[in-house]
Amino acid sequence: MIVSTLERKDEVNELYEAASYVSTIARVVFAVSIVCSIIMLTDLEGILCCIVKTTAVISTITYVFLVNLHDMHFFYQAESERRKTLISNALGIEASSSEINLYYNNPEKQSVIRLGVNSYESAFFTKKIIAKMLMSRGIGGLAVGIIYITLLLSSSDLDVIILVTQTLFSGEILIGIIKLTFYYSKLNIVLEEFHGILIKSRVSSQKELDALLLDAVMDYECLKSYCQIALSSRVFYKYNTQWSKEWKKLYQKIRKAANKSQS
Repeated sequence: MIVSTLERKDEVNELYEAASYVSTIARVVFAVSIVCSIIMLTDLEGILCCIVKTTAVISTITYVFLVNLHDMHFFYQAESERRKTLISNALGIEASSSEINLYYNNPEKQSVIRLGVNSYESAFFTKKIIAKMLMSRGIGGLAVGIIYITLLLSSSDLDVIILVTQTLFSGEILIGIIKLTFYYSKLNIVLEEFHGILIKSRVSSQKELDALLLDAVMDYECLKSYCQIALSSRVFYKYNTQWSKEWKKLYQKIRKAANKSQS
């Protein structure tokens, strides 16, 4: 993650971009569904009313289909391929057909330690990106929440209140923010786990170190699989240089702790 984008190659990212594209289409379709629902609150008649209702039904079904297609196929495929490249890099084998170059950069030789450090680095960057995503979406979510409370206090139109409630509590708004918050909090726990193993070095043997690292790696992979949140490439490239410097300092602490434990 810590190199020039001209040198770095990551074919797995193309799978994530495809998943992101499907997710974007789903959000657009969701917006169309909401607009149609709002229009149906007015006094429409005739053919126009029929068109709007049909569009609302089709867009709702399409949205559900696209969301599940994203989760069960596109995002799953991307995550599966990323795990294969992670294992390939750590063990020095060809477990994946996707070509990556300079995505993983730590010079560790021992396979399990290399796997653990790679996962630690990935979790480090993931937390940074999620924090930025949470900040931007949180502001929007706060604004929507204020509007919703104002509506509840001022409106007596039950149809409007039901529509806004369905919109707010959909996966695209409030639940999405809650999931981001959950992801961020659990990433903190995972990072503390890696920190305790690799930097605080509270282990008595190589066998224990390997077991703890594998457990931490699985915790991180299970967390990603459960949350199924696509990271923002725009945020990553914007802050990559800054965060790479932070990671380099953190990795130096890992090496210092390793040298200390060996002495």
